[in-house]
Amino acid sequence: MMPHWEDYIQSASSIARPTKLDKDKLNQDLEKQGRCAAAAVKNLPASEADGRAMKLIAAYDGDCSTGVGAIVMTVWKQSGNGVWVQHNQWVTSGADVNLVIVPREFAPQVDQIGRFESLFQLEPFNASKLPVWTSGKIMPNLAAGLEWRGGMERELYEAVRSGDYQIFCSYLYTMACFADLPGRSTRQIPILITRGYADMYEAKTPAAALDVLLGKTPSLTPSEVAEKQKAVEEMVDKAARDAVSAAINQGTMPESPTAIEKAASQATPPPHKKR
Repeated sequence: MMPHWEDYIQSASSIARPTKLDKDKLNQDLEKQGRCAAAAVKNLPASEADGRAMKLIAAYDGDCSTGVGAIVMTVWKQSGNGVWVQHNQWVTSGADVNLVIVPREFAPQVDQIGRFESLFQLEPFNASKLPVWTSGKIMPNLAAGLEWRGGMERELYEAVRSGDYQIFCSYLYTMACFADLPGRSTRQIPILITRGYADMYEAKTPAAALDVLLGKTPSLTPSEVAEKQKAVEEMVDKAARDAVSAAINQGTMPESPTAIEKAASQATPPPHKKR
């Protein structure tokens, strides 16, 4: 039976606990076990309501062979006696937000654990900073060139913006943002998922991508977007042509004389045709 991402929610949740403070050791142990799993911690500003410490812990656990897995993001708050209490939690598919960990042999040159940890280091911000969603439009007023990949419907999106709730985002080519709405289901959908930061704005870090989303980076003009899209299409076409060319060359490379003689000696002659 094929695994489902929901199958990994419980195991990811067990990783995303504040009692495991040594995340480096935890991630090393998971890797030694052959687990496609990781955890990251982000210390948050103290609570404005009571000054108590808060932190965000994100965890992933999934199937190494298929890349199917779950992301669990939990905001923890320290109580008066020092105990960490869950403040809010979001659960989503790793594939939906482009956060998947694969076996080391698949990508030996990539520090997947380090990359995973860096995805959640964005500072939380108030929802009023998000782009406005104008009535009658099918998505928020994003910077030109960004793609809307999903999220809340307009009425709820604008309600969150009006309430100025805190927003937490992660980024790896895809920006996924969640609203801190205590009391709602933990499997709430992201407030928005967007793409296009790398291709259109050459955003090489999560912080640079967030600046684009929040309007701190000037939006491209329509002509600049068209030029960037053309460049991306040409790059994709070239990659496809190179792949085809490599395949053809690989299939037509002349064999060595020894290999040809060996193949000829092992070949079975065709049967005689009947008259």
